[in-house]
Amino acid sequence: MVVRDSIIYGIPLNPDDKSNDAMVPVAGLQNGYDVDFDDKEQTIYWVEHPVSCCPITLFPVYYYSKQGTLHRCTREKLYMSQFCSERGML
Repeated sequence: MVVRDSIIYGIPLNPDDKSNDAMVPVAGLQNGYDVDFDDKEQTIYWVEHPVSCCPITLFPVYYYSKQGTLHRCTREKLYMSQFCSERGML
């Protein structure tokens, strides 16, 4: 599994297979950072770090929040949920 900013997708383990459709992608992330998979629960977990903009400067300065939010969804993508933030468990 690979996470890129707004999507999680799968890469085949066979080096000869150059496709990136080893799994149904999870889309709609906001600055996805890290991904993990729980094989027993068949659940995908990932971290999102919100990006903020400082509009006072001449050129917008984007910075990442020090605190991220933890999200999960089932492999079948039946639901997606945020269950942990900088304030703790939801």
